[in-house]
Amino acid sequence: MEENKEEILNTILGLEEKKLKIKNAIKSSGSILIFIGFLTLLNIPSIAYFGFLFPIGLYAPLFFGDPLAAIITDQYYYWLVFISIHVLIWVFFTYLSKTANNNSKIAFYVAFGIYAIDTILTAYYQEWFFTIFHLFFLYQIYSGYSRIDELIKLEEKISKIRSTNHDETSVI
Repeated sequence: MEENKEEILNTILGLEEKKLKIKNAIKSSGSILIFIGFLTLLNIPSIAYFGFLFPIGLYAPLFFGDPLAAIITDQYYYWLVFISIHVLIWVFFTYLSKTANNNSKIAFYVAFGIYAIDTILTAYYQEWFFTIFHLFFLYQIYSGYSRIDELIKLEEKISKIRSTNHDETSVI
């Protein structure tokens, strides 16, 4: 009886360790979204003052934000609108990150879709350096998305073991 209890506890402990690793991998993938949003915002002063773009940030706002700002307002408020567009992107990606860190497949799906479109845009304009970075980070986003199912199955397995052996694992 005592050996069985110890074996069950060791099994649960092993599964809990695996669960923690999966949760950390999901959080890591979710945190990448904040990074993408922040570098998108940081691209504004970077290109204005240094002529440099961060390859991880979104590429599309530089093409679509500029004409959109020009359509929405006159030259006087142009930079305010242009910066506001980028701030909204950063806030949106921060929200996606927070939601993704709570194991939301939808947040990963939306982020993946936006970043995939941006990756296609970088490839279309033959910005291969950007495209390579985008592909790597697309993989990271997909990795977080795909680990959520694994986490759910593992949590169900742990719950099933605990409910089946409730009397023996009451110490936990």
